[in-house]
Amino acid sequence: MQAQVVHVPARFAHLVPLGCDLIRVGRNEDGGYVVGRKSLERAGALLSLGIATEWSFDDDFCRRRPRASYIACDRGSGTLVHLVAALRQGTQLQSWSTTRSSLSTALRFLRHVPPWSARRRFVRKWVRANVVDPKRDVRLERLLDALSDSQPVFLKMDIEGGEYELIPEIVRRESAQRGYFSGLCFEFHDIGSRETEFFRLMKQLTQEFSIVHLHANNTVRLTRDFPDVIEITLVPHSDVTGGNVRQFPRAGLDAPNDPNTVDFALMFD
Repeated sequence: MQAQVVHVPARFAHLVPLGCDLIRVGRNEDGGYVVGRKSLERAGALLSLGIATEWSFDDDFCRRRPRASYIACDRGSGTLVHLVAALRQGTQLQSWSTTRSSLSTALRFLRHVPPWSARRRFVRKWVRANVVDPKRDVRLERLLDALSDSQPVFLKMDIEGGEYELIPEIVRRESAQRGYFSGLCFEFHDIGSRETEFFRLMKQLTQEFSIVHLHANNTVRLTRDFPDVIEITLVPHSDVTGGNVRQFPRAGLDAPNDPNTVDFALMFD
């Protein structure tokens, strides 16, 4: 299936990634990400925000870094959440395949974050810059403090637009302590409607980190002249190994989020 070529508009030119030794972590569909190899090798902890029913990145990361601490957060996930969904589907006489899928997800999650694990933790809350409801929300600052003995931290984030409010705390931490983060991987949403805010936050991030990879999420169609959802990988400036990389996807690293949908090919002029 031929990709849809997107010539990156001049106003996005500052996002052009720099060369870096990269590796794919997780599956070759939605849920897998491209990260800096050194970011992975340095990481003493993984903080994963937003996992829903897909945590192949986290599984692969923890397999490669078995001694790393791990915290995952998602209000809409967890063994109990998926088990309750299966029970509700069963009592509502939904198809057995739907119920079985939820039961399988609950079992997979139990294996992924066993309650008895000393290294793996799950927090069933939304991650916020400021808590609105203590029963529902947790501050990013609190999660990072919980990993204070396991630095540097690799941060992966896919929280459906909630990422915008968390960027200032990330920048503050890194500027106060260089090397606090081994690397970052974000999925930014709603770029079309939040473009000015997106540019402002990316300017803050790139003062502390370098962009080394971009990947357009093809599950959301192009509405303007740039993808509305895009995955961005950042590393400490010292991990950069070369000049601008102007064409994406990159063979051997990238894969469409949805293999049954036309992918995007980003071209920087």
